[in-house]
Amino acid sequence: MNPLLRRGDTLLVVPYDSQKIHPGDLVVFSDPNRGQVVHRVVAFNSDGVITKGDNNPIVDDRILAPQEIWGRVTAIQRQGRILPVSRDVPAALYILKSRQLFDRSIFGLLQPIYQRLAQSGLFQSRLVAWMNPRLFYFARQEGPEWQLWLGKLLIGRKMPLQPQWFIRRPFHLFVDEAGLPNQLPKSAENTPIKP
Repeated sequence: MNPLLRRGDTLLVVPYDSQKIHPGDLVVFSDPNRGQVVHRVVAFNSDGVITKGDNNPIVDDRILAPQEIWGRVTAIQRQGRILPVSRDVPAALYILKSRQLFDRSIFGLLQPIYQRLAQSGLFQSRLVAWMNPRLFYFARQEGPEWQLWLGKLLIGRKMPLQPQWFIRRPFHLFVDEAGLPNQLPKSAENTPIKP
């Protein structure tokens, strides 16, 4: 339910009792495969209630009987504040979806040019010279995690057990991935390391 719900949120859930379930309600139910689930009611049919996560592209496979729904989320407690829950899908989600559509359509057309520029290395030495990126290492139980930051912006990350770095567009044009570390550093402290 990102971006509406975040890790660490506490939800205020009230049972429906005799109240009617409405499209747009944020409901809590139990799923045998996923445990407790919080999704939005999108429709009804003769079989029951159809739900979907705000950030999911398709509706849930399982249609719920009204008695399977524990209750409706009426508020979110986050960092000491109480946030009401609307029946409307958050506007931020529409922005996120439109950005994803833009990425798939426009970037799909420009991807061959972008790939050639990234492989050419034409811009790679320029990033270090004028933007001063910082490289951080974090010891994780699964292995090392590396992060590449540009000011307050995370532009690259190599997660434990991943074979390669993930560099955000358009920074792939400026970063020489082959020059970034993949191994544990000699000192395992969480201190910045200059690339």
